Amino acid sequence: MMTIPFGAQLIGRTEKALNALLDQALQGTGLTEPQWVALTLTATRTPTAAATSDDAAFASEPVVPGASLAPEHTPPMASRIGGPGSNPEVVGQFPADLIARIAEALRVGEPAARERLAELAGAGLVHTTSGGAVEPTERGLALWQDVRAQVMRLTDKLWGDVPEADRAAAGRVLNVVLARAGALLS
Repeated sequence: MMTIPFGAQLIGRTEKALNALLDQALQGTGLTEPQWVALTLTATRTPTAAATSDDAAFASEPVVPGASLAPEHTPPMASRIGGPGSNPEVVGQFPADLIARIAEALRVGEPAARERLAELAGAGLVHTTSGGAVEPTERGLALWQDVRAQVMRLTDKLWGDVPEADRAAAGRVLNVVLARAGALLS
């Protein structure tokens, strides 16, 4: 494999490789990458998920390809969205801070972020509590924890042996690039 100098091509190719791993891992779960991001941001926002400060950063991290995480008798979520059991009236009932976080992470408008949460709610993966908070359901949390465990195994394989100083330097550079890209998109 040839060494690609730091720049847009390296960042783009890295992102595409990581997304390809995520897409493979999400096969059979019924989740799309945007839904995975929304589920992660919902799960890491609640105390029940035992979230770490890195969880939001790993919202769209790749995972190791594996067996389906969806129950055998349950059709993929994408085939159920908008079908029986979905509740389109729930769309406007989500906390503004969660909608904003999802919209920012996905680089979409707030209506699209609300749609991702509505899809998760319709699939029984998140619910709104009586206090107005959005939390994963037991099934949603189990799915998130299974995929998240795969993410942790994969990230350890990808950069677990890279020296901490190198990871810190890469993190600083990529955060600068991300902030500048965000400013250009605003």
